[in-house]
Amino acid sequence: MRFIGRNFELAQLAETEKSSEAALIVVYGRRRVGKTTLIEKAFENRRLLKFEGVEGKPDAFQIAHFAATLRRFFKRSRLEFAVPATWTEAFTLLAECVSKGTWTIYLEELQWMANYRPDLISELKPIWDNLLRRNRNLLCVLCGSSPSFFLSEVIRSRSLHNRSSLDLRLDEFPIHEAASFLGQPSLQSLFDAYLSVGGIPIYLEKLKSASSFYLSLCHHSFRKNAFFATEFEKVFVSSFGNNRIYRRIVQVLGQRGHCTRDKIAKDVGVQSGGTLTTMLLDLEECGFIRRVVPLDKSNSSLLSYYAIQDPYLHFYFKFIEPHAQSIQNGDFQRHPERVMNTRSYRQWLGFAFERFCRKNAMSIAERLGFGAVQFRAGSFFRRGNVHDIGAQVDLLYDRADKVYTVCEVKYQDAPIGTEVIAQVERKLQALPTKPNRSIQKVLITNSGISTGLKQRHYFDRVLTLEDLVQPVE
Repeated sequence: MRFIGRNFELAQLAETEKSSEAALIVVYGRRRVGKTTLIEKAFENRRLLKFEGVEGKPDAFQIAHFAATLRRFFKRSRLEFAVPATWTEAFTLLAECVSKGTWTIYLEELQWMANYRPDLISELKPIWDNLLRRNRNLLCVLCGSSPSFFLSEVIRSRSLHNRSSLDLRLDEFPIHEAASFLGQPSLQSLFDAYLSVGGIPIYLEKLKSASSFYLSLCHHSFRKNAFFATEFEKVFVSSFGNNRIYRRIVQVLGQRGHCTRDKIAKDVGVQSGGTLTTMLLDLEECGFIRRVVPLDKSNSSLLSYYAIQDPYLHFYFKFIEPHAQSIQNGDFQRHPERVMNTRSYRQWLGFAFERFCRKNAMSIAERLGFGAVQFRAGSFFRRGNVHDIGAQVDLLYDRADKVYTVCEVKYQDAPIGTEVIAQVERKLQALPTKPNRSIQKVLITNSGISTGLKQRHYFDRVLTLEDLVQPVE
């Protein structure tokens, strides 16, 4: 795959490289997001020593694998007979080999190498302090696909406190970089693809294999051992190892749509205490789920609930999981596109577009001209039973300059007609009452507006896909 975008991340890595001191760099992000590609691009002009953790193997295997990789890089008699028994011994051997010269040490899938425990980091610390950092031309990159492990055991580790020069979380492509990656397709095709699987590079690459993104999505989802049909398990292994409770939490949310914390605890079979709090935070850090608080409530509100955040997971639970057994049996090998009802899919894309707009609330605010104003943004929900929460406003901004910006989000094939006015007016009646608030009405749509709606001048602004795909300067 050709390299696209990541200009901000490349600039940060280049700035760190310019330092006159050795640098410890932490790069983390979910599986398939492009961490290795970024690191190899950023340091393509340096000698790169890459060591990989191996999934599910014990410490002795990881250390032996590290030593074998080191021997392939350096043909030295000292290494030929070295059999390190600890990470301290292995890192000491490494330090001897890179004491001079310009080197980049790259530890990939560190969570597997460390078996999700802090021991490796504790043993790396004195070797970094006393040996590795003496070479001012050395970079050491700690990289992996378990954000929760990196936050708890690397970034917030006492062993590496204040030692990393750069902590870089790599997220999915924003929509404008996804457009470049896909070769500037039509805006409708671009958004259909992005809403279906998100901005994960290899996911988008899979959607380029057939004559349309829709056919590619079907072929890679509904055939036996298809990429998107099997990716679900792999995502959780790389992020959380063999802890299956994380997967169960996401399954509950995927099947129910949204759940309160207490409902999650009951359905998963865990206590609603500190352990569940940690797991929910871990899943949020990975970008798999999000905690939603009604806009007119405090962050501690009991009306908060959890929902799936990741586009691929939304697609998986809606269209793949209900047919998982039939897919594995090979029932759809010949015509996988028959699995997904196109009308249902287009309707689902409408909800996915609402989620996209809420997730990109800051960039939408920039496009509307109030990005520098303080605000809270999100859906506004009707008060009532916490297990039956109905959204009233797709995206609402409560702005410090005493303005409610009310966004109606529509993703459909036909231009938006005048019937939308009555819909928005009903929603305005449910807004929380605050003194001296003016209303800005915004329509965000993929299909434009009808002549009749245009003549009514009801909306203060209309944003289209062309507006949304433009990068925010």
